[in-house]
Amino acid sequence: MKRSGHAETADRWLLRLAFAAFALLGAQAGVWAVLLADLARVTGTDAPRLGAALTALACVAVPSVLVSGRIVDRLGRRTGVVVGCTGSGLAFAALSTVGSYGAMIGLFLLFGVLCSLYDVVVNVLGGDYERRTGRVMMPRLHAVFSGAGAAGALAAAATVGLGGGHRAVFVATGGLLVLLGLAGTAVPLPPPPAADDAEAGAAEAGAAEAGAAEEADGREERPARRGLLSVLALPGVGAAAALVTLQFFNDGAVEGYSSLYLRQVLEAGALVGGVGIAAFHLATMTGRMVADRVIGAFGEGRVVTGGGVIAAAGFVLALSTDRAPLVVAGLLLAGVGAAPLVPIAYSLAARRSGARSGAAASLVTACGYVSFVAAPAVIGALSAAAGLRRALLCLIVSAALVALVGRRARHLRGGGGDRHAPAAPEPGGERASR
Repeated sequence: MKRSGHAETADRWLLRLAFAAFALLGAQAGVWAVLLADLARVTGTDAPRLGAALTALACVAVPSVLVSGRIVDRLGRRTGVVVGCTGSGLAFAALSTVGSYGAMIGLFLLFGVLCSLYDVVVNVLGGDYERRTGRVMMPRLHAVFSGAGAAGALAAAATVGLGGGHRAVFVATGGLLVLLGLAGTAVPLPPPPAADDAEAGAAEAGAAEAGAAEEADGREERPARRGLLSVLALPGVGAAAALVTLQFFNDGAVEGYSSLYLRQVLEAGALVGGVGIAAFHLATMTGRMVADRVIGAFGEGRVVTGGGVIAAAGFVLALSTDRAPLVVAGLLLAGVGAAPLVPIAYSLAARRSGARSGAAASLVTACGYVSFVAAPAVIGALSAAAGLRRALLCLIVSAALVALVGRRARHLRGGGGDRHAPAAPEPGGERASR
């Protein structure tokens, strides 16, 4: 069906908003990572108490992302952008006023709730664009996040290093988020998917077999369950959740322990320790910039399988040598393999869940949050029993399981031109084109 000029204009604005939202989310994450040390300094917080504060933030973030998907589905994408961006921006700017441990924890909790909504809605926006246009865009959007994260971290470090003060960085970053939230009130957005899109997607992939089985048993068709966990029953959403869980586990372990491994186990310098984590993120960003072309050529299933194999090979290299340059090379290789996995997972969840894409994105994000937070604890417990090098071997296992998901998940698209083909017409497509 030919798309109207109004629909194409709305799609362009949707893409611009998604790019801006991913960029600011990444910049905020980079600034956050650098300025946590400044918050600890001004509040007199030692490492264990800072860890407790971050654990409290994680404890509110996980249930918040589960609720956020329902908010986005029921109240709309615009509400998610305005409340999520504006609210998290105000909370982030307010961190500039922190002077006590109690105030810091309070703002951490508020920020965790609001930024969870922001995190969910940006992925929903990207999924909406892919579903409406049939174009692969999630890898590039996540590459923007990675690049902006690096830029935000460097900008924050440079500002503080030159005497600008951490408070100004918090206010400036928060102000940009508020401006994006206000812009969300005016940007023309396409309508959300029609209410029966999710059921249509489920029917396309597996409802025929289920219906045949029910006919044979003489059972009556039951109403579709609408609970949050019921989105796992939609085709492909379970595979997306598995991919994000496995990959976020590896991300959390790399961020938490790669520098420690290089500096303590291999006795490399601080600079080398920083280069290791930077190499992983740089490789991830670079891989995501070209992931859409790779997916178009080979298909999502092969890319996921190959990415898991490449990541596993990278971790094997990093953990089988005592030479720091080879460890960094292994992290580079692992970053390249990991690059397309999370974008593919979010894309899969969004396009298969239709009108419930917010719920699917929130469930997938919650799985990632839990896995990312759990990874350091799991690695720490294993390292206490067997040493850090042996503990990190579970990264190889996790990457191999990613490859297995890519091999077995039948809802991942195949190779060639089908990945670029326009999405199947949606039940609400005619309304959206007017």
